[in-house]
Amino acid sequence: RRTGTAIPKLDAKFTVADAGGGRYKVTGSITQAQVPATFASVVPMYAHFDKGVILKLGRAVVVSNASKPVEFDIALPKRPEKIGINAMNDVLSR
Repeated sequence: RRTGTAIPKLDAKFTVADAGGGRYKVTGSITQAQVPATFASVVPMYAHFDKGVILKLGRAVVVSNASKPVEFDIALPKRPEKIGINAMNDVLSR
Protein backbone atom coordinates (compact mmCIF):
# COMPACT_ATOMS: atom_id res chain seq x y z
CA ARG A 1 0.00 0.00 0.00
CA ARG A 2 1.29 3.38 -1.00
CA THR A 3 0.69 6.54 1.00
CA GLY A 4 1.58 10.12 0.31
CA THR A 5 0.20 13.35 -0.99
CA ALA A 6 -0.49 14.94 -4.35
CA ILE A 7 -1.73 18.29 -5.57
CA PRO A 8 -4.44 17.83 -8.19
CA LYS A 9 -5.09 20.02 -11.20
CA LEU A 10 -8.82 20.73 -11.04
CA ASP A 11 -11.08 22.07 -13.78
CA ALA A 12 -14.84 22.31 -14.16
CA LYS A 13 -17.44 23.16 -16.75
CA PHE A 14 -21.07 23.82 -15.80
CA THR A 15 -24.25 25.08 -17.42
CA VAL A 16 -27.28 26.43 -15.59
CA ALA A 17 -30.83 26.13 -16.94
CA ASP A 18 -34.03 27.55 -15.50
CA ALA A 19 -36.17 24.65 -14.27
CA GLY A 20 -39.10 26.88 -13.22
CA GLY A 21 -40.43 27.81 -9.81
CA GLY A 22 -37.15 29.29 -8.59
CA ARG A 23 -35.28 26.06 -9.34
CA TYR A 24 -32.25 25.66 -11.59
CA LYS A 25 -30.77 22.59 -13.25
CA VAL A 26 -26.97 22.44 -13.06
CA THR A 27 -25.12 20.06 -15.39
CA GLY A 28 -21.44 19.66 -16.16
CA SER A 29 -18.30 17.93 -15.00
CA ILE A 30 -15.34 18.25 -12.65
CA THR A 31 -11.98 17.03 -13.96
CA GLN A 32 -9.00 16.02 -11.82
CA ALA A 33 -5.53 15.41 -13.29
CA GLN A 34 -1.87 14.90 -12.35
CA VAL A 35 -2.56 12.59 -9.38
CA PRO A 36 -1.96 8.89 -8.56
CA ALA A 37 -4.68 6.36 -9.46
CA THR A 38 -5.79 6.02 -5.82
CA PHE A 39 -6.00 9.76 -5.12
CA ALA A 40 -9.41 11.22 -4.22
CA SER A 41 -10.55 14.81 -3.71
CA VAL A 42 -13.74 16.15 -2.21
CA VAL A 43 -14.34 19.16 -4.44
CA PRO A 44 -16.71 21.94 -3.29
CA MET A 45 -19.10 23.58 -5.79
CA TYR A 46 -20.24 27.19 -5.50
CA ALA A 47 -22.83 29.47 -7.11
CA HIS A 48 -21.50 32.94 -7.91
CA PHE A 49 -24.00 35.82 -7.89
CA ASP A 50 -23.67 39.54 -8.53
CA LYS A 51 -22.06 41.84 -5.94
CA GLY A 52 -19.50 39.13 -5.08
CA VAL A 53 -22.00 36.88 -3.31
CA ILE A 54 -20.92 33.21 -3.28
CA LEU A 55 -23.05 30.31 -2.02
CA LYS A 56 -21.69 26.81 -1.37
CA LEU A 57 -23.91 24.26 -3.15
CA GLY A 58 -22.33 20.95 -2.18
CA ARG A 59 -19.39 18.65 -2.87
CA ALA A 60 -18.40 15.98 -5.35
CA VAL A 61 -15.84 13.20 -4.88
CA VAL A 62 -13.42 12.77 -7.78
CA VAL A 63 -11.08 9.73 -7.81
CA SER A 64 -7.94 9.33 -9.90
CA ASN A 65 -7.29 11.22 -13.16
CA ALA A 66 -10.90 11.44 -14.25
CA SER A 67 -13.90 13.59 -15.03
CA LYS A 68 -16.94 13.29 -12.79
CA PRO A 69 -20.29 14.14 -14.33
CA VAL A 70 -22.41 16.46 -12.19
CA GLU A 71 -26.16 17.00 -12.50
CA PHE A 72 -28.62 18.35 -9.93
CA ASP A 73 -31.64 20.61 -9.46
CA ILE A 74 -31.50 23.27 -6.77
CA ALA A 75 -33.67 26.11 -5.49
CA LEU A 76 -31.78 29.41 -5.55
CA PRO A 77 -32.85 33.01 -4.84
CA LYS A 78 -31.98 33.94 -8.45
CA ARG A 79 -30.01 32.64 -11.43
CA PRO A 80 -26.29 32.51 -10.61
CA GLU A 81 -23.80 34.25 -12.89
CA LYS A 82 -21.76 31.05 -12.87
CA ILE A 83 -21.15 27.78 -11.04
CA GLY A 84 -17.56 27.10 -10.04
CA ILE A 85 -15.40 24.89 -7.85
CA ASN A 86 -12.97 25.53 -5.02
CA ALA A 87 -13.91 29.23 -4.75
CA MET A 88 -12.59 29.44 -1.19
CA ASN A 89 -9.46 27.37 -1.91
CA ASP A 90 -10.91 24.56 0.21
CA VAL A 91 -8.77 22.02 -1.68
CA LEU A 92 -5.08 22.58 -2.34
CA SER A 93 -4.86 22.45 -6.14
CA ARG A 94 -2.94 23.64 -9.16
